Amino acid sequence: MKIISKGKPANQIKPVRAESKKALILKATLKGVTTDDIMKLTGWARSAASSAIATDIVPLGYKVTLDEGVYMVKLPKGMKRPILR
Repeated sequence: MKIISKGKPANQIKPVRAESKKALILKATLKGVTTDDIMKLTGWARSAASSAIATDIVPLGYKVTLDEGVYMVKLPKGMKRPILR
């Protein structure tokens, strides 16, 4: 397992607009998502889908891991769900 981002404490996590594609990707990564899954969810090309984790999810402050092509977001201690606005 490779750690893409170590993550921040819950009080430093940035909110996401609830109906955005970023929120859609974030929710999917809680269960595990591949680049192909992101392509299907968003309709984006492979290049955009493959960079979505680094450009859209990591800056929010969540811990992100990659294991055999599957990206996973780990919520900080004490947080039960992503922060949506």
